[in-house]
Amino acid sequence: IGFVRGALPKVAAHTPDDLPGARLFRVTGHAYLNTDLTDATRSVQVGFKSSPFGCLSHGYEANNSFILWAYGQRLLVRSGYRDIHGSEHHNRWMHSTRSVNNITVNGSGQVPYTASARGDIVAFETTPSMDIVVGEAGSAYRAPVSREQRSRGIRGPRMLDRYTRAILFVKPGLVIVYDRLVAREPSSFDYWLHAVNEFAIDDQHGVRVHAGEVRCDINFLAPGDLTFQQTNQYDPNPRPRIKLREWHLTATTPGRKRAVEFVTLYRPRRAQDKVVAGARLTKVEGGYALRAELEDGHVVALLPTSDTRELRSHGIETRGAIVIERRRIDGSVVQTLRARN
Repeated sequence: IGFVRGALPKVAAHTPDDLPGARLFRVTGHAYLNTDLTDATRSVQVGFKSSPFGCLSHGYEANNSFILWAYGQRLLVRSGYRDIHGSEHHNRWMHSTRSVNNITVNGSGQVPYTASARGDIVAFETTPSMDIVVGEAGSAYRAPVSREQRSRGIRGPRMLDRYTRAILFVKPGLVIVYDRLVAREPSSFDYWLHAVNEFAIDDQHGVRVHAGEVRCDINFLAPGDLTFQQTNQYDPNPRPRIKLREWHLTATTPGRKRAVEFVTLYRPRRAQDKVVAGARLTKVEGGYALRAELEDGHVVALLPTSDTRELRSHGIETRGAIVIERRRIDGSVVQTLRARN
């Protein structure tokens, strides 16, 4: 191989100005949303996985998980350290849904070590101004069974009828994550986030994380009455020679319900950038209406809770599809995107 490569003419480098900032790799179930491909220190990147290959081998992270990097810094990360293949930490933490930015149900996550815990990216839209990616991973959640049972092909009963996660990226400073979960019995739900540094928590509308000189303000608009915990311990920890510690935050829903929706806003920015924080979420017939302020205007989004009911607000309407509209300060429309949820 080295001889063949050496015999080939040199490949001339060129700036990837002709490539889109966002790309869906549909076969493997990965999407990457960027604002600048030429310089990571000027870019905000969202990575998203919902893969038909499941949660197997090096693709261990759970479906519908995401990462958030901004301006050369890792804000929300996949956590853990593979101290050695097959260790307790590797098997029970890194292969667990708890280790990534995702959601667990009744304390359980997606089935690990299997290609049968599948996800699917069901919608993807990209423009210079906004991107949308939607994944479905409800079938990946099953009641826990022992590893020996899994090795014999025994699967627990399905826990969810749906887990649809939509990521709406309003470039460069707003990421909206909308989750719809429907369980087969009343359940509790834990929303997991992971960071290199400790989270600051005022309340569910005032969560902050930083990395270097980059900040991210996090607002859990729905559901209400979330309770928060965080720790820098893994369960289980890696071997003592590994000194890595990351911070793990959980936001837990009150009581037990069959259905829940999370609407969470992330605002990555440089420390010196202007803070933009205004947002209002309204429950309306058929779903939610969201208005979020931007430095150069605002966005409005319709987030359906039904696949069939009509949803109207802010002068736009939809039936079963997410709609997001970016508007200038004077109210004129910059861009409208729709994606089936």
